Amino acid sequence: MTQKTTYRKRKILFLLGMSVFLQACNETRMVKIDSAPPGANVIADGKNIGTTPMQFDAEAIFPPHWYGGSYMVKGNLQLEKEGCNKIDMSVDDRLLSKDINKTLDCKQGVVINDEAKQAPVVNPDAVMSEQDIEQRIDKLKDIYDKGLITKEEYQEQRQRILNQI
Repeated sequence: MTQKTTYRKRKILFLLGMSVFLQACNETRMVKIDSAPPGANVIADGKNIGTTPMQFDAEAIFPPHWYGGSYMVKGNLQLEKEGCNKIDMSVDDRLLSKDINKTLDCKQGVVINDEAKQAPVVNPDAVMSEQDIEQRIDKLKDIYDKGLITKEEYQEQRQRILNQI
């Protein structure tokens, strides 16, 4: 193989890699967060971003950065509600790849609604097209194939996506 052929192959691989990277950058990763009891303050890296149940753009709140040789998300997410113990979570790509549902440990007198804990959060404005659903399922399958989530997590998230139809 000539040096010119090797150079062309590397150039093509680089361009393909960049197109995949740029396409991935265009996607909005919406994460739903819910708590039992509902109404907990959601604090992202020290900034209050809303109360549960809510949905947020993961990349807008936790933009990825280069850490060493890896391009990833790092941050801190907290749930706080008066009368309950605070929940503190380290944020990474894996946490933001699925919806977040947490049960707060509350003092007596703070009512936890079991229906709110089990019912999925449905945003009527977030009606998804069949193409969106197919893309999400394909992306979820890729994550599963890479070993980033368990079979149970894959099946749970797949069912959530299908329930949005």
